Amino acid sequence: MTPGHESRTAALVCMGRALAHGASSVDRFSDPTALELFPDDARAFVASVRAGIPPKGMRAQLRYAYHARQSKVMVARTVAIDAAVRAGGSPQLVILGAGLDGRAWRMPELRDAVVFEVDHPDSQREKRRRAARLTRAAREVRFVPVDFTRDRRPGFARDRGRDASRHRRGHRLRQPLAARDR
Repeated sequence: MTPGHESRTAALVCMGRALAHGASSVDRFSDPTALELFPDDARAFVASVRAGIPPKGMRAQLRYAYHARQSKVMVARTVAIDAAVRAGGSPQLVILGAGLDGRAWRMPELRDAVVFEVDHPDSQREKRRRAARLTRAAREVRFVPVDFTRDRRPGFARDRGRDASRHRRGHRLRQPLAARDR
């Protein structure tokens, strides 16, 4: 991770969603927040891929093809996680490794929920700056800064007001969000 910037993984996952928004044949997929949360200097690449303009040169063509395929994976992951969030109906949502995830700004089902976004402070700084252009759908978003390579505090979300007694165990995802989507 480059100090002062979002993680590379966060940017790649967000790029996949940005590429797929409006271009996917899956009717349950939509992420109008992805392009807004994506780094400004990389938007031209997203625009060229979405326009179907293949680049010149072998390396650029491989990058183009990789990201075009990656966007299809992001559609499936996003639809599955969104469905789990909707089914959970919890008043709280904790997103570990939130990266450039836009759920708190795009899912009206979270209008009564507090969303805890747990991630590296640099990723959160960039995201907060970009998210200022968006209208929040969730009742509240609480950013919980954690460096997963150093911080080993199991109560990090509780420190920001998460109420463990309100967790609905029957609707837990089998895999942490950090491992499935950012």
